[in-house]
Amino acid sequence: VFPEKIRIRAYALQWVRPSLPPEARPVEHRFASGWVLVGFHHAGQNGLVPRRWGVFPPTRQFHLTLYWRRLPDAKEEVRFQVDLVHPDGNLRFPGSPPRNGVLERYPPQAWPVGPVVVDDRDFLLPVEAPPGSYPLILTVSYPGGPAESLTLDTIEVR
Repeated sequence: VFPEKIRIRAYALQWVRPSLPPEARPVEHRFASGWVLVGFHHAGQNGLVPRRWGVFPPTRQFHLTLYWRRLPDAKEEVRFQVDLVHPDGNLRFPGSPPRNGVLERYPPQAWPVGPVVVDDRDFLLPVEAPPGSYPLILTVSYPGGPAESLTLDTIEVR
């Protein structure tokens, strides 16, 4: 990907911030597990349309960034799941964290108490996905506790 004489030896993953960035939508939703969704940001405001990528089949791509704050009483074994859900509820498209991203390198139990932690997710919807208004649903769960869901937004899939 890079010219022959350029080598990447290391990079710094910026996963902790002092506060919510200006482009993010503030939420401040506290879950029973002791985790707070401070805000989120996505590039789906204008809807998702199929794109062609040369030799690859057409797809719809969508990127979401969640901003979390851990409270002192937060459950350590927590799971964050984000899905785009078809209006009839039968199709779910999960958001996947990037390889070697925050969730792989720094699982939630290693996150510091206080600052904002950046959690990126990517969605790939096949071109065959039916059009419609898809709720973007975040679910937070932990062993022995109830799963809590929050609808973040509605994304128009065309």
